[in-house]
Amino acid sequence: MRETTRRRWSLWCNVAIVLLTAFAWCQMAFGWANSGVLSSYGLRSLKYFTIQSNLLSAVASLVWVVLLVRKRDEPLPNWAHTLRFVATTSVTLTLVTVEAFLAPAFGYASMHAGANLWFHLLLPVTAIVSFCAFEADRPIRLRRTLVAVVPMVLYGIGYYANILTNGVGEWPDTNDWYGFTQWGMERVSLVFLVMILVTLAIALLLRAVNQRVYASSGLAEG
Repeated sequence: MRETTRRRWSLWCNVAIVLLTAFAWCQMAFGWANSGVLSSYGLRSLKYFTIQSNLLSAVASLVWVVLLVRKRDEPLPNWAHTLRFVATTSVTLTLVTVEAFLAPAFGYASMHAGANLWFHLLLPVTAIVSFCAFEADRPIRLRRTLVAVVPMVLYGIGYYANILTNGVGEWPDTNDWYGFTQWGMERVSLVFLVMILVTLAIALLLRAVNQRVYASSGLAEG
């Protein structure tokens, strides 16, 4: 793929992520449509990792778009590429958690209704395709995969700190909206460790695909 074509596709994918994330969040926050379970109106929607990860992805995409426009014939800085990597890892974790854990429990239709169709599936897939196919333009050091785990770790610390402080509560006012304490509070640390390992595995897989595309593009030799 020619460099100009790759950058053009990257630009449009990231523009789509920014605009559709804003639309989807408004759709949920203002109740424009029924978004199924694990959705809330107004700022309460920000408590979900789904929303936080997608907003992080939108911010990373906005930065990427601005830099693509301003630096049309220049490589984009490594920090921006790392931000895209971190954000893509986060929304991929959302996708994997929903499809493998939450959808079987709450129902696939409910987990893909309204804004959740964008947040749980379409926006993560767009971010994955853009990062792996159109932003594979440089080597990624292995240690960056550790940085990609940081958002999940910070969210997990806050999530469990809230449960320890305010208790689990009862549905629909539970503080464990993802159901991670269903195996008992004594296993919370194990659940946290599993989530860290899953996130790390996702980061390693995204890096592997990105680097495979990079190696086959001819940019590595150039």
